[in-house]
Amino acid sequence: MKRTYRPNVLSSYRLKKKTAFTLSEDATRVALPNSQHRVAFTLSEVLITLGIIGVVAALTIPGVVTKYRKQETGLRLKHFYSAINQAVKLSENVNGECVNWEYPTSWSAPVDDWFDKYLAPYLNIIDSYQPKGAGSCLYADCHKIYVLENGTKFSASKDSQILFSVQVRGNNVESGVNTFGFMFHPTRFNSPLMPDTYLEMVPGYPSGFMPVNGDRDNLMASCKKFPRRCAGLIMRDNWEIKEDYPYKI
Repeated sequence: MKRTYRPNVLSSYRLKKKTAFTLSEDATRVALPNSQHRVAFTLSEVLITLGIIGVVAALTIPGVVTKYRKQETGLRLKHFYSAINQAVKLSENVNGECVNWEYPTSWSAPVDDWFDKYLAPYLNIIDSYQPKGAGSCLYADCHKIYVLENGTKFSASKDSQILFSVQVRGNNVESGVNTFGFMFHPTRFNSPLMPDTYLEMVPGYPSGFMPVNGDRDNLMASCKKFPRRCAGLIMRDNWEIKEDYPYKI
């Protein structure tokens, strides 16, 4: 008897052997063998996971940002302090000792010419401009603003001595948070530039001005009463902003 070749039957057999399943004419789903199970997350599981991630981020990111801002504030104040004192040393090689420089004599006198002559040539200043409006001034007299290479802004004005107002970031001029004061005392301390730490009367210190290595409680009291004078406390704490710092950075 002659054997008849049936391609449809053979193809069906091979398909069964290879895939281990058959598909009826009205079938809408294919059941895979146990060895081919696929695992997936449901929509609710994905949403729950995303919610947990969001809660964790909300709890941790503000703390990370605050820590970074505190470190940035301390480092920028330290950089400004070091840059000015270094500029003084370089300028003294050309203009003589700073005690013999020509200083503005009248209260609130312009100091731009003095600064441009004695200190500006020895600083890495990338920009300078005149502020427009009281809201952009670093100090009450709205003096010329200089910008250092790291973005720190500052201005110089005449107070009892030369007063530097330093802005560590952005355009916020809130004292004790973003803006701090330094006094230039060429005849008083080992370093001519000191944080502005004036107290009403501090016995034992000339004109009530207190050096930064003074008592921390006094520096804290000065910071709380006059926020722009908080640079003294920060310097006293090794350019760090401690947990008891009275303002939120």
